[in-house]
Amino acid sequence: MRTKLNYSIIVIIMFGFLSCTQKNNLELNISGIGNDTIYVENYLLSNIEEDPILDTIYSENGKVSYDLPIKETLITVVTPKKSEYYRLDKSPFRPFEKSILLVLNPNDKISINGKLDDLQLNYEVKGSNINEMYIKNRNKYLNSLIDKSKIELEIDSLRFHNASRDRINSLSKKRNNYRAEVRSFQLDYIKNNLDEELSAYYLTRQPLDTLGKYFEYLDSSVKESAFKNLLNDRFIMFKKYTRIKEAESKIVIGKKAPQFALKSIDGEIYTVDFSKKDYTVLDFWGSWCTPCISGFPKMKEKYEQFKDKIEIIGIACNDTENKWKKTINKHDLKWKNLINNEKLDKDVSVKYAVEGFPTKLIINSNGIIVGIFKGEGKDFYEKLNDLIKL
Repeated sequence: MRTKLNYSIIVIIMFGFLSCTQKNNLELNISGIGNDTIYVENYLLSNIEEDPILDTIYSENGKVSYDLPIKETLITVVTPKKSEYYRLDKSPFRPFEKSILLVLNPNDKISINGKLDDLQLNYEVKGSNINEMYIKNRNKYLNSLIDKSKIELEIDSLRFHNASRDRINSLSKKRNNYRAEVRSFQLDYIKNNLDEELSAYYLTRQPLDTLGKYFEYLDSSVKESAFKNLLNDRFIMFKKYTRIKEAESKIVIGKKAPQFALKSIDGEIYTVDFSKKDYTVLDFWGSWCTPCISGFPKMKEKYEQFKDKIEIIGIACNDTENKWKKTINKHDLKWKNLINNEKLDKDVSVKYAVEGFPTKLIINSNGIIVGIFKGEGKDFYEKLNDLIKL
């Protein structure tokens, strides 16, 4: 009798264990999508700069199950294909109001019921406090998200049809106002909930000066939560931002360019020497930066045209060595390529007050800055032409 009882207990325990392991992290039931492709983007909270882990799953009559691909906390964005808009250049646009955003832990068992319509994906979450609070808050600023996307698509149409810059700028300001409304709501939540993990996520979505102001007030439990690395990375970015502002007064046309040394693609430390050529071009870029990449063909053309008189030094920022090297090889960049992954005190982009990418500087053989160009535009190439023809 005793043996049979022990055996029964083991069977019950094993059955319970198997039941738990077979249950998915996420169960979705979304009306309005039917049989559809579902895109899943998983971002590591431990290293948000890494490329997302991308999955594609499929719903049957709006129902689908999902398991985390790895055993650590993720920010997961789930978007039905039917949620997508398409820009006029045929590229997809996936708005937040038609996606599901979740903080997913390895042991979570979350169920979502919702409905997709033309403008939004409404849903309810069960099984996770942070996600339940997120969707409760999202519903309060959902209309701002919808209006922002409408304007985004209108701007896309205007750009595609070469509309006036004034009209586009006017709409861009309006779009930014809706974005500010969302941030304002989230900031109010942060101020009143400094001990909640959701405040950590919201704070990382705020402008850097706002993050710097409220970071210190977060409860220690929030600072040590799964958001720890993300918060610390953003706080370092805030400190970098303040240093850049301090450096701006020194990085102006007519002033001396700071000296620096960085690791090159061949693994050696390269020390800049502005006296080598008539002019040195510093190109601050990143493999993740679409405008930077789009400028490579024109840069290569100018390099071939003027390489006897100019030296181009590409300085990759906020990058990994692997992505940096792959991008250089893919685009066959022949000039000197360096990677700027130094700590704050030695960060060359900070010394040069680089706020956005790409940023290009032209420096003469005496080390004097003769041109500063933010963004990818024809003004840089026109200045280079003028200088070389002198």
